[in-house]
Amino acid sequence: MELSRPHPDLPLDACMAYLIRHAQVLSRNLLFSLIATWILSGLPILAQSEDRQVDLIVYGGTPGGIACAVRAAREGLQVDLISPYAHLGGMLSNGLSTMDTLYNGSRSPLYDEFRTSIYDYYRDQYGENSPEYLATQPGFAKTRYEAHVVEQLFERMLSQEERITIHREWFPIEVVIENRLITSVVFRQRKNKALWTVQAPVFADCSYEGDLFAVAKIPYRAGRESREEFGEKHAGMIYVREHDWPPANSEDRIWQLARKLNLERITFYPSAIEAT
Repeated sequence: MELSRPHPDLPLDACMAYLIRHAQVLSRNLLFSLIATWILSGLPILAQSEDRQVDLIVYGGTPGGIACAVRAAREGLQVDLISPYAHLGGMLSNGLSTMDTLYNGSRSPLYDEFRTSIYDYYRDQYGENSPEYLATQPGFAKTRYEAHVVEQLFERMLSQEERITIHREWFPIEVVIENRLITSVVFRQRKNKALWTVQAPVFADCSYEGDLFAVAKIPYRAGRESREEFGEKHAGMIYVREHDWPPANSEDRIWQLARKLNLERITFYPSAIEAT
């Protein structure tokens, strides 16, 4: 808003009235601007769509989501990895500082590659005889690590795949389904509430909570079912008893076969596991 200058011959009281009147106009306009800004800040901002072909949308920056995206990219697919959080890695980069497994053998190519990268990081960073490297428990099933290191290794793995584009802090709010297939999903940005519609022939929900399932209203369940539903005698409550290992009456041939399973022995025995 442009203001005119008062005439230099106006008396002092007229000049004061002029200034007060225009100050009121400026204040009112400023108030209107602030109110408009406040109102508009609560409205979604439409994000510009990207004109490019995407073969797979992976929702969830969990270890499973990262593995899905990396494997698909290495198979030649163009992948969008969309995470509701800024940090990638799920539980592994948020405090679960051990591989929660009893199997010590080769599990899958990506898992073995990532597990090896943990050992390589600590050995290269601190030395093979360092307490930091030995703390990772090389040679044992339950590999140990620091959360921030795992996050760094996940980021490095993803950055090496040119076919993966990462979008952080987006979560699904609406789904379009045609012929029982998801054709597009509307995501909302956490910070500025921008909306973004993505299309792809395949969507993978790799979140822990099944956010995309819930928005798409796809039937799913959490927890274990009852024994009666599918006739599973081990469903529900499972009791655990400690046994000598190897069993005293086991044949040597059978014991040798069992050793080839490469399993780590459980050292604690809960009395029961409750079904949820």
